[in-house]
Amino acid sequence: MSATSEKSNIVSFDDPNYIAAYGAAWSDTNTLLQYFAPEGQYIDKASGVVIQGPDQMKRFMRVYFGFSPECTVRFTSIIKGADGFAAEWVWEGKYDGPKAMRFHDRISPQDGSSFSVDGVTYAKVNKEGKILQHIDYWDSALWIANWKKS
Repeated sequence: MSATSEKSNIVSFDDPNYIAAYGAAWSDTNTLLQYFAPEGQYIDKASGVVIQGPDQMKRFMRVYFGFSPECTVRFTSIIKGADGFAAEWVWEGKYDGPKAMRFHDRISPQDGSSFSVDGVTYAKVNKEGKILQHIDYWDSALWIANWKKS
């Protein structure tokens, strides 16, 4: 993907379609990175993962797509202000990737079965509308309840 086409996928923070576009960006690493400030942070409270900057985000997304290459994020119930937003989300996909996910003391299935996870994001943006901090809250125990112990 060229730099020009990457930029064309970006919706500005003040656009009414921003939240939907940002959710869709979680299906493409290059597009997602365009939404984050260079020093932007992603924090996953359920796993304790803290990621800062594009190199760490690329590594995280390789794992993310490694166990579910076609997973999607859809934001719902959105509250948006000048400095950021909070929104419920649904993360869905199938356990059909080439690598199993290790999470806590469990290993994900690799059988093509589906998953659906509900959660909440709290995000702050800078003056340019780029993500400074994206924090996810969700129930990981519910997600991995049926996985095999490692």
